[in-house]
Amino acid sequence: MRNKKIKAKLKWERADLIPEDCGSYYKKYECTHAGQTKPRGEGRRTGHLVRGTGCKATISATLMLKEDEGAYQVKVTRCVVVHNHAIDQNIYSNYPSQRRIEDDGVIDIVNEMRLAGSKPRLILQFLRRSTDKKVILRDVHNLVQRLKPERRTACTVEERLELVLRSFCSSEGNSATVFVDDKKTAQTIAVQSHQMHRFFEAFPQI
Repeated sequence: MRNKKIKAKLKWERADLIPEDCGSYYKKYECTHAGQTKPRGEGRRTGHLVRGTGCKATISATLMLKEDEGAYQVKVTRCVVVHNHAIDQNIYSNYPSQRRIEDDGVIDIVNEMRLAGSKPRLILQFLRRSTDKKVILRDVHNLVQRLKPERRTACTVEERLELVLRSFCSSEGNSATVFVDDKKTAQTIAVQSHQMHRFFEAFPQI
């Protein structure tokens, strides 16, 4: 698009063009608190984090030709690093977008727990153990409500279980072990997510 606009001009130089295989020639990264958040409720829930604070922190980068070397380079054309709000990892981890569960394997297990009648607090404990998300009880209620209309079920318990295990193990780092007795009857199924493996490596005494 940029090259087409340049070529449409009466005067232009080849140095102004960007190689087609470079993709975007300009990127702008804004703080997650950029802009202003419009209130959508009646002001009853005022304790939650407000995302839009009008923060001006931003970084802009442009692909430019360095003529003396005849090569393209990415140049930072604008950089504002001052925020108008508190910043730390804990605050960021508590944003709703960061608490969202996206691992299909974990979601399938939650769905099986829901179908088995597990209480939300039990599901919450599972999510906190198996992921690095700072999930709260409200997130569990929202996830359960989202799963109900999806009807993520197979025909039988055995088929649902196989579906869950296959989906869970398809994610890199996740594993499942089936323990059987002398008659080859499954007695216990142990699952470990990638995050749980990391915890065990960091704290082997657990």
